[in-house]
Amino acid sequence: MHRLRTEYSQAVTLFSEALEISINVGSIYLKAFSLLGLADTHRDQAHHDVAIHPYEQAAEAFQQIGHSDGEAFARERAADARRLLKLKEVAQRFTEENRD
Repeated sequence: MHRLRTEYSQAVTLFSEALEISINVGSIYLKAFSLLGLADTHRDQAHHDVAIHPYEQAAEAFQQIGHSDGEAFARERAADARRLLKLKEVAQRFTEENRD
């Protein structure tokens, strides 16, 4: 809910707490969805470089529990974040080269 309301700092805090709880209780299912929510929150802020790792971790967690749809979704989101990061870098270079 906080992520959808653009209350990103609260969303990061809550997803991080959920991730910690999931690790403490040994729930790979909760871990996967906590990582996915954390990554989505970073993506929503255009922090694509930060989002990639939690997406990859979510994909691994989904793979561990045999949730192939979740794994594919997380891997797709990681690939999207990499593409957006690359586009941002290209746009920055283009802007710098064409300032004058």
